[in-house]
Amino acid sequence: MPFPWNEDERKEHEDPRRSIMARFSGQADYMRAADKEIGRQIAAGFLLADERQWARESLLANWVRVDSLSFLWPKVEGTSK
Repeated sequence: MPFPWNEDERKEHEDPRRSIMARFSGQADYMRAADKEIGRQIAAGFLLADERQWARESLLANWVRVDSLSFLWPKVEGTSK
């Protein structure tokens, strides 16, 4: 089940999890967190170092896909959405 995009959606669906916009200030913030986690996954042996770029591109594509759906969500004051 995907995380709610913003606080309004979270409240509407009574989802106790923090929204994506509460977790990350935007794409750059998300990708910094993704890069950090990719590094942790490589260090733990769950990803090969050669898979770093593939993992990064996959996560970026996911952000772009979800962000492109933002027209479905109302603008929330204090965010870029």
